[in-house]
Amino acid sequence: MEINSSPIKHRISEPCWLSLSVVIANFNNAPKLEKCLQSIRSQDYSQEKIEILVTDGGSTDTSQEIARKYKAEFIEGGYQDNQEARRFWGIKKARNEIVAIIDTDNLLPYQTWFKDMVTPFLNDSEIFASQTLRYAYRKNDTLFNRYCALFGANDPVALYLKKQDRLPYYYSSWKLKGCAHDQGIYYKVKFDQDLPTVGSNGFLVRRKLLEKVLTIPEDLFHIDIIFDLVKLGYQNIAFVKNTIIHETGDSFRRLIKKRIDYFQKHSIKLVDRRRYKIYDSKNIKDNLLLVEYIFFTLTILKPFLDACRGFRKKKDAAWFMHPLVCLMFLYAYGYVVIQKFILKKNKKKIFKSFTAK
Repeated sequence: MEINSSPIKHRISEPCWLSLSVVIANFNNAPKLEKCLQSIRSQDYSQEKIEILVTDGGSTDTSQEIARKYKAEFIEGGYQDNQEARRFWGIKKARNEIVAIIDTDNLLPYQTWFKDMVTPFLNDSEIFASQTLRYAYRKNDTLFNRYCALFGANDPVALYLKKQDRLPYYYSSWKLKGCAHDQGIYYKVKFDQDLPTVGSNGFLVRRKLLEKVLTIPEDLFHIDIIFDLVKLGYQNIAFVKNTIIHETGDSFRRLIKKRIDYFQKHSIKLVDRRRYKIYDSKNIKDNLLLVEYIFFTLTILKPFLDACRGFRKKKDAAWFMHPLVCLMFLYAYGYVVIQKFILKKNKKKIFKSFTAK
């Protein structure tokens, strides 16, 4: 793994660093899990202050042995088809001051990453969570990983609805949602209930606050619990001016399948449990932005111009995947919306047939 130096200089003594509970949801992902755990155990941070909780969905590979190798607690979390619900048990068993939500496809890019991420909590008691400003861009990474890093999202719908959670590389300063104040090594951003899609891929949050919103596994979704905390009045998140590596490993075909499965689960099966909506059909602004996204995608011009804009900042052909990825996601969303409409129509027919008897 490529280890870079930290962009942040620390003047805080070792005893002051907060204790961390790293929660990782896993299912048959042994190779990625090992790389992730190795990057955590390589941190220049007292390992006595780091507990790792791997919540597993019933893996049949070597995941359990790898967890033990890196002195991580291996928890049978169940919910094989629902990573978010599985993650619940790791958060529930966490004992330390800060919970770090890290996925198996995340790597910490340098050894003082945890120190960077914890610094805002030590500086400001109003900050309840922190995450990286960007995804790490690596020239030798896969095409799709480079694309996601450059645009700050693996979902162009979130990008065009202005709800992506990482800054694209064509911006040099804060351009996302919220009221941001530059604190030097991080942005302190105050949010109302109009949030970006925060909560995963290297997201740190005060554990005692999470306890206020944990209910049952089926109600846990990373952005939903952050939305719940904002509603309770905890509004300040630090966006640290660093990065995290996100190795999605997706091909085009696998990406579309994963997104369709994701939409089916969280937009159809679990929709009644969701509190946060990337797209809210009752919100006029969301409707206008969605129409814009469809128009932009079908005409191709805007995605192409955005790719050109990015290419001027970083010379990488991955920018020009953007028009194609927009089309792919339009197909995936459209497929699920049509499926949802047919399902809803069939339910009404069944209900009418039942009540007519």
